[in-house]
Amino acid sequence: MRGRPAPLVAFERPALAETARQLWSLGLGSLPIATLALAFFGVVLEKHAALQAQRALLDLDRIGPMFMKLLVREFAPIMAGSVLAARLGSATGAELAWMDASEQLDALSLYGARIGREVYLPRLLAGILGTLLVGVVGVLAASLAAGGFAQLTGTGRLSAFVSPRLVDGKDLALFWAKLGLDGASLPLAAFLAARRHGRGPRGIARAASTAVVWGVLCVLVWDILLGLAFA
Repeated sequence: MRGRPAPLVAFERPALAETARQLWSLGLGSLPIATLALAFFGVVLEKHAALQAQRALLDLDRIGPMFMKLLVREFAPIMAGSVLAARLGSATGAELAWMDASEQLDALSLYGARIGREVYLPRLLAGILGTLLVGVVGVLAASLAAGGFAQLTGTGRLSAFVSPRLVDGKDLALFWAKLGLDGASLPLAAFLAARRHGRGPRGIARAASTAVVWGVLCVLVWDILLGLAFA
């Protein structure tokens, strides 16, 4: 892939219109599936947590605040990152590989466009902002779904599941750090996958699948490393 290498995009000024288009397409476009996935996840987690609490004879009102803490610290970032790795990673990897195969990047360079500013950086910023947005909305969806289910089944109160009283500054720092690094890693993984697999239909398909795999691995690695750092 020609043009400015992906690692140097941070030194360019982004094209705002392309950044907005990428954020709308990849970030906002991922909200429905991510929200639905985290809502179902919240319901399932609440069901199992209530069952274990009843067996241990614990106060069911303690489940909600503990659920919110775990959601912010662990579950929401890794779920949001995994969902976006599938959508953002595959879409960006395939798009960049196709742009290279159809010589669009060569044409942009020929007409004096800066590839880092016009192509790479907008996708990088959209990945970061989109992941942050999906993570925040995912926390709300999961907590409301879990609290609503608990209220209906009599295993808890909705207000307890939206209570942040056990969430401290370290939890919030970990939440934002995981989402930010995941959001930056996913488009970078797509850039590298597109550069590696070359041109042609097979190369485009390999770039898309490789971007997803590398993106999921990045999400898992950041989760482990940041979890150890904030332990």
